[in-house]
Amino acid sequence: MPVSHTSCVSHPLRLPPHSFALSPSLPLCPALLSRHHHTHIHRHTHAPPLALRYLAYSAEVADPPSDDTHRREDTHTHTHIHTSVMAAAIVRVGELACQRNSFLRELTATVVSCEPAKVVAAKKTKTPTGDGAVVAYDVVLTDSVLFPEGGGQPCDHGTLRVVAAGDDVDGAAAVAPLAITGVRRVGDTCVLTSPAPLPVGAVVHQAVDWPRRMDHMQHHTGQHLLSAVVERPDTLHLPTLSWSLTHPYCFIQVDVSAYASDAASPYHAHITKEKKISDDMVAKIEAMCNDAISHSTAVRCDVFDNREVYQAEQERRQRAASADGGEEAFRSRGIPEDVTGPIRVISLDALDSCTCCGTHLQTLAELQAMYLLHQDVKGTTVKLHFITGERAAQLLHGMYQRERQLMPELGGSRPEDFVSVVQRRSKDATDLEKLVKRWTLELAATEAQRIIAAVTSASTTAAVTVPLRRDDVEIEYFNEVRALLDAAGLRRVVLVSAWAAERSVSATLTSAKDVAGQVFITGGEAPADMERAVQLAKDTLEGLKGGSSKFGFRGKGSLREWDTLVTRLTATDAAAASKSGA
Repeated sequence: MPVSHTSCVSHPLRLPPHSFALSPSLPLCPALLSRHHHTHIHRHTHAPPLALRYLAYSAEVADPPSDDTHRREDTHTHTHIHTSVMAAAIVRVGELACQRNSFLRELTATVVSCEPAKVVAAKKTKTPTGDGAVVAYDVVLTDSVLFPEGGGQPCDHGTLRVVAAGDDVDGAAAVAPLAITGVRRVGDTCVLTSPAPLPVGAVVHQAVDWPRRMDHMQHHTGQHLLSAVVERPDTLHLPTLSWSLTHPYCFIQVDVSAYASDAASPYHAHITKEKKISDDMVAKIEAMCNDAISHSTAVRCDVFDNREVYQAEQERRQRAASADGGEEAFRSRGIPEDVTGPIRVISLDALDSCTCCGTHLQTLAELQAMYLLHQDVKGTTVKLHFITGERAAQLLHGMYQRERQLMPELGGSRPEDFVSVVQRRSKDATDLEKLVKRWTLELAATEAQRIIAAVTSASTTAAVTVPLRRDDVEIEYFNEVRALLDAAGLRRVVLVSAWAAERSVSATLTSAKDVAGQVFITGGEAPADMERAVQLAKDTLEGLKGGSSKFGFRGKGSLREWDTLVTRLTATDAAAASKSGA
């Protein structure tokens, strides 16, 4: 019988035959690579009352090396697991290497099948064929260290690398690793999506993206803990409807409608009028979660061979709970219809037991800490966001660095004073904005009076073009000038306004030359009056583009030749006046 060699990190534990613990993270030790220990993984069957049969895994690890160096590193032993399998045997989802040992980082397996999965057309190609097509392949291996998406947990990422070839492959050489970012469950089969085909029979080395795996394990185990605590009678007694392993924060979703509408409920006081969980209850739940973490609560996985065996145990537990309040039934949000077995149950010591296919930690201590964050309310449901593990540590580090950067920006204020300082500055900014708006309108009134005086003192009644530019104001200033001119009966004044795209706070008597800006042209009793000014502006100002509406013309372009435009507008008006006088 052929033997497949599984490269992994193992932990020297002897486990009871009805369950298996989830091995801790043990880095590879280069010093031991030449002195591998050999672990034989055995499949045990167990027949407790009601003829329940559990799948079990136990590990027997050889004694560590006797020299001092290896004794100090014996928990970092790099081992090889030898598993006897049939040549074409495929490990079912539920018994995958990544599920038997969540801390396994690498695995060697054999390609059982490889078929084209889908063809995605290139952006400029309507058909999925041709040189621009991207082809993916569905690959099935004898076993997988990469977890397929399921149970609310995204799939693992990692790499595949061909290291040997089957009999039908003529001396295939080792190739560069292929990036794997898609792993899914099809029935009880794990299917990996590969960007390139792999020969059937080839031996491939799998490596998991470890930081991603660890993050998923921490937040999935953290979700089990949080859901278990929220469902306790001494907290909220609420089941988790759904959960999401997202970034930067994860969340569970619960329905609080029964408590929010029932004033007689003992839980009513824990729901606010905004239909959120009260701060006191959130603090209590967080404290209970961290208490379980501090006690290094064990995480155990029981595996049932099929749905019938699982259901029999579930019914036994339900009867026991009804009869004498003994062990509770397994918590479950449902098992997919196409899953026939094995069925996995993750238990947090006496806190919780829940069906789950995901990868988990060995103890809650590996969560380090859990923090409950904000809540989102939608209808009668609440999303309670949380963070744990390394992601929580990174969040704290980022917050601390931002606090250090903000301190000098806020006048040396201490972080605990940030909110009050920002609130005060925000109020000051609002007050200043109102003051600036008032001053702007006063400036506009002064400018309008100057234009009115100049126009009315002239003897002509023809259209008059007035260029007006300020780089320290925005369009509201020019709108006010236009409104005051119209109120004075001077619609015949064509106002050619301009201002820099980026408002200047420096002296405005001398406008910057080479800047981009906006142009706003309004007025004129006849359409031709404004159109003449618009055409001159387009001919003079480089890159000026825009359009006209009932409010006038508005466009963007360079203001480098603004002075030239002013000269041309003045000359055009003078020529028109001379022609009119003649």
